[in-house]
Amino acid sequence: MTNQEPSPLPSDPAADAARLAHRQKLIKLLGERSPDPAVRQLFQDVAAGKVSLREAAKTPVFDGAVASQMTRYSQDYRNLSEEDRENLARRGRQKLVDESAEQSSAPAKQQPDDGGDDEDFSDRSWLV
Repeated sequence: MTNQEPSPLPSDPAADAARLAHRQKLIKLLGERSPDPAVRQLFQDVAAGKVSLREAAKTPVFDGAVASQMTRYSQDYRNLSEEDRENLARRGRQKLVDESAEQSSAPAKQQPDDGGDDEDFSDRSWLV
């Protein structure tokens, strides 16, 4: 039997929504602030839904941008003390928990009423 660590965040819709919102914010920032115009365009396309993040990750542009940064990050991470690594992980988990709490406390966005004549099917069961 393996000793698995518990998930750092509870798996609930608010936490998932917070992670998604955080990822979208990062994609948008990369699309706005990357020094490489090709990387900016790639992430702008991801943010606009023109290409999925999975598809973008398979491109040479993504590989070139991420590979160099990941090499630098992994070197920096290896140079951290165990205490610093734990503190960094704790701060990251707390940030996601905080964003999850913000997401769950934010008022739900209401869809604008288009004045259409949509029929109400809420009282019908589609399983029968």
